[in-house]
Amino acid sequence: MKLRSKKRPRRKFHAWHPLEKFPPDSLRWPVFAVLLATSLWLGTNAGGGGLLYNTYTARYGIVSLEVAGTKERAEEIIAFWDSWGARREAIKSIYYDYAFLLFYSTTLALACILAAGRLAHRWPTLGRAGVIVAWTQWLAALCDAIENYALLKILWTNSAYWEGWPKVATTFASIKFSIIGLGLIYVLLPLPLWIIERLAWLREIIGRADSSMLEHKTGRRRR
Repeated sequence: MKLRSKKRPRRKFHAWHPLEKFPPDSLRWPVFAVLLATSLWLGTNAGGGGLLYNTYTARYGIVSLEVAGTKERAEEIIAFWDSWGARREAIKSIYYDYAFLLFYSTTLALACILAAGRLAHRWPTLGRAGVIVAWTQWLAALCDAIENYALLKILWTNSAYWEGWPKVATTFASIKFSIIGLGLIYVLLPLPLWIIERLAWLREIIGRADSSMLEHKTGRRRR
């Protein structure tokens, strides 16, 4: 007599994130507002001053150097900044960016957790995916930190010592922007659901108003 082997039940995968526990539910939105405000202030400073921007050479300021990709392109941008004495401004913006990356990544991670909680009621799998996307925002911050190190190597030294640093900066900047883009898309996913719910709520209100008006007219006729 053959013994049938019992199949072990599959364990359901449950993604976990520390921002699910802290801050507590009652403080999530206030904490999110503080993080967002701080991120916006730091982001403005991390973008550098007007000296870093030029329509033809550095249209996106410090970001132009992030995505330069080649030694020649980086030399062109830095030569433009040196003509205005703006290299120090670029270095200063990167120092701000080290603080900025901590705040924007945590802000986006918390936004993903909030969005996941909203989506999980209807689509549990999509809700669990949001927790994973939240983790990736801190990966974006790590990529940003490596990219900043590469940029400082470029700004601190002569082009003869740059080696592959422009390529390193561009590679990690590309990964960073891709992850941030993914996070922003996920955060916006509950928006259509919210609009649908609000429209349904409005229809219900209008329906009740129509019903009450109809009842009122019917009552008058009976009298």
